[in-house]
Amino acid sequence: MKPYTREAIGKTIAKIDVYFKKQSTDVHESDVLRIQFTDDTVMWIQTASNADNIISDIESGKTNFQTKDFHADFVISWEHNIHK
Repeated sequence: MKPYTREAIGKTIAKIDVYFKKQSTDVHESDVLRIQFTDDTVMWIQTASNADNIISDIESGKTNFQTKDFHADFVISWEHNIHK
């Protein structure tokens, strides 16, 4: 378990929201999960991958891909004291 996820252990979930983050000039489209806890903290979980980059490479004619060329990650961040 990553250290930044340990903060969620033992917390009670008050609300969960799912968002879709549109593409901007420096970030691809992604899904975002917002988990609000009863102690006024929020954990954000955002997906990240290089899928759009690979699609662009394929459209440009690159064909020598390997499984290890694709990656997907979860980006986790926290907000504290959201109601104060």
